[in-house]
Amino acid sequence: MTMPLIVLALCAILFSVVLTPAWPWLHGYLLGEPVHFEIARLIQPMLFVSLALVSAGIVVGVWMYRKAGVPDRDRPAEIDPLEYAQPALFRFLANKMWIDELYDRTVIAFSWMAARLSDWMDRYFWDGLVRGFGAIGQLFGIFTASVDERGINAGVDETTAGARGLGRLMSGAHSGQIQTYLGAVAIGMLALLLLYAWLA
Repeated sequence: MTMPLIVLALCAILFSVVLTPAWPWLHGYLLGEPVHFEIARLIQPMLFVSLALVSAGIVVGVWMYRKAGVPDRDRPAEIDPLEYAQPALFRFLANKMWIDELYDRTVIAFSWMAARLSDWMDRYFWDGLVRGFGAIGQLFGIFTASVDERGINAGVDETTAGARGLGRLMSGAHSGQIQTYLGAVAIGMLALLLLYAWLA
């Protein structure tokens, strides 16, 4: 624990220099603003409250543990002075204020329940929903394949077969001789002129 504490202490000292309100170097560096050292910014009420609390803690600790390890007439040497003076407070602090138990019964329990719910939703709801949509897609594919093969393809095949037969029939009427075509056109024109003269 010694090396991590040394690293933490050095980082705390470093950050207290570059993040202090008297010389906010990092803040000015990030914003691109000029930084000026002003000692008056250190005079803040919370700074004095923090110093007073730290000083009181140091004084109480020194006063309480000044005779630690030395047997007293009422207290054996192996018993902690705080445990002897305040057993309930010592038990509260020794059990880390029961934060681990509180965390276990709240955050961990909630995370466990959320994980179980997510697992159930994944297995039975979302998986079923995805499989249902997949089955609908497969049914739609079978339906469209059937319509395509039996409806569209069959209709197109029959239409092309009919057009092919009509083409063969029409091609049989064609001889390829232009005189015959011109004679048919002349007979048709004469028939139209006679019809027009009769109607007029």
